Amino acid sequence: HKLKETRDLINRKNLSEEEFLAVAVLIFWTTTDLNVSEEINEMGERYRGEILKELHAYYREEMRLTDYATRLGELMMLMQVFERTKELKEHFELLRLYNIMTDDNFIYRLQKDLTIK
Repeated sequence: HKLKETRDLINRKNLSEEEFLAVAVLIFWTTTDLNVSEEINEMGERYRGEILKELHAYYREEMRLTDYATRLGELMMLMQVFERTKELKEHFELLRLYNIMTDDNFIYRLQKDLTIK
């Protein structure tokens, strides 16, 4: 259901290449709930801040938008969808632990392979 909403949002907003790349970088540097050093957390916060500044400049200077709060808010919503993947992975692990899903299930193996270690 969330995947369809995400696709619809991307298609509806007709993201520019710059917006898509900004979202990808922001997702990459989201280190909350990851077991990383304080230095990496600080670096992530710094990079996220810089990307957001550049995105604001892009909206003002390149796209000539004066009221882009809604557009920026929808990009942040898109990021939240991707950040929820951790919850989904935990759900799959619980299903496996309760023997509702087996280790050899394709979906379980796929999400397990994508898990950051």
